[in-house]
Amino acid sequence: MDASKLTIENVAKKFGEVIAVDRVNLSVKPGEFMALLGPSGCGKTTLLRLIAGLEKLDEGSIRLGNQVIDDMSPKDRNVAMVFQEFALYPHMTVFNNMKLPLKNRGYSKDKINEKIHWATKLMDIEDLLDRIPAQLSGGQKQRAALGRAIVREPKIFLLDEPLANLDAKLRAKMRVELKKLQRKLQVTTVFVTHDQVEAISMGDRIAVMKSGKIKQTGSSKDLYYHPSDKFVAGFIGSPSMNFFEGELLEKGEKIIIDTGDFTFPLSAEIAGIVIKKMHGSKLILGIRPENIHVNVSKKGLIVAEIEGVEPLGFETFLHLKFDNNLAVARTSAKTEFSVGKKINISFYEDAIHLFDGKTEEALGG
Repeated sequence: MDASKLTIENVAKKFGEVIAVDRVNLSVKPGEFMALLGPSGCGKTTLLRLIAGLEKLDEGSIRLGNQVIDDMSPKDRNVAMVFQEFALYPHMTVFNNMKLPLKNRGYSKDKINEKIHWATKLMDIEDLLDRIPAQLSGGQKQRAALGRAIVREPKIFLLDEPLANLDAKLRAKMRVELKKLQRKLQVTTVFVTHDQVEAISMGDRIAVMKSGKIKQTGSSKDLYYHPSDKFVAGFIGSPSMNFFEGELLEKGEKIIIDTGDFTFPLSAEIAGIVIKKMHGSKLILGIRPENIHVNVSKKGLIVAEIEGVEPLGFETFLHLKFDNNLAVARTSAKTEFSVGKKINISFYEDAIHLFDGKTEEALGG
C-alpha cells in the first residue's frame, strides 16, 4: 500500500451552538500510527468523520498527500474506516462483505478474488468466508471488518474505537495483532480511543484531545514525562498523577510551595523559572504515584495516613489521606502496610511537575 501524509489545518466543526472540533491542526506522517486519545465527547470521533468525509467541514482544510479532500465524497477519498460496531452487513457472508466495496469500484471478478484471497490470508480468516456475522465471535468480526478495510488498499486507515466491544483478554491480543498488521502494511493510520493503554501501546505518536482541541501531540514518553498542562498530566498514567494546590511563598531566603498539608522547597533555579511563567502566586504541584517514596522509619517528612491498601502481587498501591488532599503511592509489595497507620513520605524536586494555578499550563524548566 502507498502510505500518504495526512495534514489537518485549522479544522472546525459545530453542531448548533456546540463546538465539536475547535481549529485543530495535526500532521500524520506517511505510514505513521497516530492515536487520538481523549474522554467521551472531546471531538475525536467527529474529527475522524471529517477526515472520512462523513461530516462537512465548517472551517479549515484536510489534505491526503498533496490532494485537498475537503469537497470530495467519502467514496472518492480512498480512506477505509473501521467502526466500534464493525458495521458488517448482517445478511452477507464475510466474502460478500469484502467483495462489495471492490465491486462498487468496478474491479473484475478475478481481481476481486485475488484481493480477497490476499486480505483473508493476511488476517487469517480464510476459513470464515462462508459465514455471516452472527456466526462469528467478537474477534472474528473484528478481523473480518479489518479485512474488508484492507482489501481496498486505502491511503489511510481510520479506526474508531475498534477494540471497545471485545473482552479484556481478546482486546490485549488484538492490540498486538493490529499494530503488527499496520507495521506490515505501512499504511497511515488514525486510531481513536479513550483508553490510554491502547494509545500508549499502539501509537507511534499520541494526540490528546479535550473540548474539541488538541492539547498536546507527542510520543508516550513525551506526554508522560513532559505534559503540557494539568489535563494531559492527569489523563496519561495509571494511577493518574496526584495534584496538590498550593501557593508560592518566600520563607527567609527560601522559596517554598505551601499546600496546606505540607511545604515543599524549590531550588533557586527552578523557582526563578516558575516565577517568570506564573500568573499570580497560586500553583499546582503534581507527583506521580511511583515518585512518592514511602519512608516508614524516617521522621520529619510529609505525614500521611493510609486510607486503603491495594495489593497487586508485584506492587502495592497505597491510598493516602492528608488533612486536605488524597493521593495514591505505588510501592513495593515486600513491605506490609495497614489501614489507619500514619507513615512518612517524601519526593524529590526533579520528580515533581508544576502547573499554573490559573491557566493549568506546565511551569517546569
